[in-house]
Amino acid sequence: LMFVKIYSAYDSKSDKEDNSPSTNIESFEFLGCSGSYSDELGTRVWRTESKDKTKFLIKHQEACGNNIGSNPRAFIDGTTIELDYELSNDTGFLVFCECEYWATFELKSKPENIKKIRVNGINAQMMSDLSEPKQNE
Repeated sequence: LMFVKIYSAYDSKSDKEDNSPSTNIESFEFLGCSGSYSDELGTRVWRTESKDKTKFLIKHQEACGNNIGSNPRAFIDGTTIELDYELSNDTGFLVFCECEYWATFELKSKPENIKKIRVNGINAQMMSDLSEPKQNE
């Protein structure tokens, strides 16, 4: 598992509630590929909270060969949160297989009543811990 710190500390220019993607994110970390993707559950997200921030650990599938995660975005719309980032590489080549990629998003706020999570446009399974899917309400 490769750890690469790509992005941290977007600055908010205002104390007002702002749902633009740049003001929602406190930090983003692309953790890299942990090997071939073989998960029947698909894209998964784990959520943890601290005093006034929320962190999401995401696991998803993409083409092998990416080693850069950049341009993170987080959109909150009612009970749905969309976490997006761009994958690329510095070689110009992708391998014809699917890899399991990991990344974390830390938000500046604690979004309430999130019932649906999407990662890079794909519906994700919200997990209650590192092994069991959370039952959707």
